[in-house]
Amino acid sequence: MSSASDLSENEENNYSDSDISVPSDDDSDDEIPLIQLAEHQKNEWSENLHGIRTQQFEGNPGPTSFLSEDKYEIDFFEQIFKPEIYEDLARETNMYAVRKMREKPDEKWREVTVADIKAYIGFQIVMGVIIAPRLDDYFSTDEMFGICGIKHRINRDRFDKINQYFHAADTSMNPPRGDAGHDKIAHVRPVLEKVRTSLSSAYRPHRESTIDEAMVAYTGRLSIKQYVPMKPTKRGIKVWVRADPHNGLSTTFRCTLERKTTQESMVLAKE
Repeated sequence: MSSASDLSENEENNYSDSDISVPSDDDSDDEIPLIQLAEHQKNEWSENLHGIRTQQFEGNPGPTSFLSEDKYEIDFFEQIFKPEIYEDLARETNMYAVRKMREKPDEKWREVTVADIKAYIGFQIVMGVIIAPRLDDYFSTDEMFGICGIKHRINRDRFDKINQYFHAADTSMNPPRGDAGHDKIAHVRPVLEKVRTSLSSAYRPHRESTIDEAMVAYTGRLSIKQYVPMKPTKRGIKVWVRADPHNGLSTTFRCTLERKTTQESMVLAKE
């Protein structure tokens, strides 16, 4: 078994082959102020260039599961957006509708099912790809002006009711805005966390990682919305993303809740 002195000697040997000279740490630095310590322990460049020894990467990058060739796009989508999320959304939507109808009954409401929520999420994706001048156009029966197949799955009244009561989380325990512990994204936090978990477990990244900010376009009213004039998408939600630079696949992310902070990027670097 190697002793502490052996390990220290090995570390010095590793640095001796590097182009960076590291000061000796024989003396204890416990009593030295941090600012003096930073000034004292400055790396010095050497003219003798050598390779730097790095720890051997032992990971096995790539997907953790594989889908057969007969699978469809929805099967890939649900590798990240797990079916249990539909169940959570259906439950929270129905619970929220019950709470609201205690205040004011709604005879037009009927409980949503997992299939309803799955279709509703699909409608939102389609509406983001196929932009219509008006919401009514998605439900038009006119052969010329009818845009897509949403009208064959749901009518406008039912769609409006799901919109009215759609909920992703019970926020009754979230402290008021301005109070300690208030979560600005409590309404969607459970879904975001499950998607983050799926991203991390679905793919094993390479040794190298890229951490950068991205913008999710949004122009509505939202306290965390930001304006970043130098970005292609200037208005929206800023998200710090950790991705695999070999293929661009995101492995985790964090929403920026404050206008000026890099805390989320530091957290991603440590995960």
